[in-house]
Amino acid sequence: MSQENSTAKLKDYLHKSLIGMTYLVVLDDIWTIEAWGSLRRIFQDERNGSRIMLTTRLLSVVDSRHSPHGMQFLNMTDSWNLLCQKVFGEDSCPLELEEAGKEISENCKGLLLSLVVIGGHLSRVNKTKDHWEYVA
Repeated sequence: MSQENSTAKLKDYLHKSLIGMTYLVVLDDIWTIEAWGSLRRIFQDERNGSRIMLTTRLLSVVDSRHSPHGMQFLNMTDSWNLLCQKVFGEDSCPLELEEAGKEISENCKGLLLSLVVIGGHLSRVNKTKDHWEYVA
């Protein structure tokens, strides 16, 4: 079976499975209008409260009639606060890690995903000044 035929069968199966269902589908990182157009046909609007949310870096992929929401970068204060929350929870960042930690959060350039990923990493490793400076 060709990949094209397999993809068509999968799309058909998904479309049929969703008929009559209320659903929320999240499509992450759609890069082309063609990709979105191909996927959009699967999800027929039955006016039953179902929703599709897609993320893209390209505003041209989104039809402006469908309420695009542009995400903003976090400022340095919010970046640092998020990183601290991910690493330490309700606790405070130890003073010896603060300088390297602020450099790490600054290097994330306000990108939420970067902060969450690096925060997850830092929460699982030894919280040493050497390691944080290495990461920074």
